[in-house]
Amino acid sequence: MPPNGAAATASLAPDELREFDGALATQNSFGRSGVFYLPVRTASAPIPVLVALHGSTGDGASMIGPFRELARLRRFAIVSPSSGCVAKIGVMTWTVGDHPNDVTNDYRHVQACFEEVATRTDVTFDRSRVLIAGFSGGGSSAPYIATNTAPYDAFAVLHGGVYPNGFGPRRVRGWFAAGDADTIRTREHVTSQFRLVQARGFDVSLHVFPGGHFVSPAEASALVEWWLGPPAP
Repeated sequence: MPPNGAAATASLAPDELREFDGALATQNSFGRSGVFYLPVRTASAPIPVLVALHGSTGDGASMIGPFRELARLRRFAIVSPSSGCVAKIGVMTWTVGDHPNDVTNDYRHVQACFEEVATRTDVTFDRSRVLIAGFSGGGSSAPYIATNTAPYDAFAVLHGGVYPNGFGPRRVRGWFAAGDADTIRTREHVTSQFRLVQARGFDVSLHVFPGGHFVSPAEASALVEWWLGPPAP
């Protein structure tokens, strides 16, 4: 598909806006920002939002790919920030709160990126349908952020782990995914992390997919269907 959805422009209704890929202006202390994607939409009709958090050494752009076609078809926005750097290991990844009321710079950055896109005049977010999903090193940030602040109504941990001591008071539903051949975050590891959250009384589910340490099309599709329900016939 051509950049910014040029192929879809001819079929737009009079009040619809073309799909759009953009870079975020919001920056963290390392000068990193992120990216966003908007599907075909009207400016006033609310659409769901996926906040997608990349894995260690990655950036926001790396998380658009697995979900972009689904976002186009199901008409949801994607906001994908880039993390800071964890000084003690020197890796671009997420700093996660590990005790009550622990607010990290990455937490603030994710919120600022979300609000940057939410305040655009060419889109309206449906704040009752906001999923935050993290892959690998970004996985632990998803429940940490979702349980501590609105508007997230669900979180997903994709091939990652959790820090339950940093969870807040919000009881949102959750989704865990593992790869049956993942040697980096094994099926057994993800299962143990799922059980930690389940033991705290959260409504969570665990899903295992063929493959290794990546988000497959089948996994992305299953996650979106769990979040938004089955697509319209």
